[in-house]
Amino acid sequence: MKTSSVVRALPSILRTVLLVANLLLLCSCSSSQDEELEKATLEAEKAKTELARLQAELAVATAANPPSVASEKPAGLRAWRDTEADEFCEWIGVDANCYRFEGGWLDVYIDLEVAGESQVFDSAAPLHHVSATNPTINGPVVGDPSGRFIWIRSTKNGEEGWTLGYQMSVEKESGESSGSSGPRAAPSGGLLTPASNVKQTVEMGDAEVFLKEGETVTLITLKNFGENGEVTRTAKLKCRVITDEYTEPVSEF
Repeated sequence: MKTSSVVRALPSILRTVLLVANLLLLCSCSSSQDEELEKATLEAEKAKTELARLQAELAVATAANPPSVASEKPAGLRAWRDTEADEFCEWIGVDANCYRFEGGWLDVYIDLEVAGESQVFDSAAPLHHVSATNPTINGPVVGDPSGRFIWIRSTKNGEEGWTLGYQMSVEKESGESSGSSGPRAAPSGGLLTPASNVKQTVEMGDAEVFLKEGETVTLITLKNFGENGEVTRTAKLKCRVITDEYTEPVSEF
């Protein structure tokens, strides 16, 4: 990656650092994660002081090296893997998958299946959609929202814990930006749990997807296996376009 590209990417990376650190602070962590949490908190403090300076450097770098005209991309909402944020999470010892999106309202949720029983663990994205599109709050929306979302997985006292974190923002007619962020954590013991968990695999979907209204895409498939190699649980991180006629996601298993 060229230096100018690194400078352009840094503000986004730092915003993700802040989101990850806030999620870890808000959600209970195991004792083994204390050092990682402290490291993430320190990085978040550094990020706050560095962001303004990096944005100034970004303006200079953009003027000196204007980005080339990109080839035409498919229409629709775009979601893609945030590899820099993934690397940061790996560095601080956090098991997470990070994504960014732009061009529309995105709903993110996890679809689980264990022994024929299904469960949907969804995000709070629709709540943001309802509040941000309310014309009585700083005027109507004039642009498409953008943001990021993160799936964090941890273990506490032998029990699995998941958190879906999100951050979204959209421009209003008044010139102000309306946005929200926060975690949606599964309660301890609240997830469907397989009878045995000998092995776990992660299957990554496409690194970049374009969604149109009515489409649902699987980004990650997490499988647990039993002693005889049988699949004991399947969990899929999915995303879809939110419309004004929002409906709750239904498990597709």
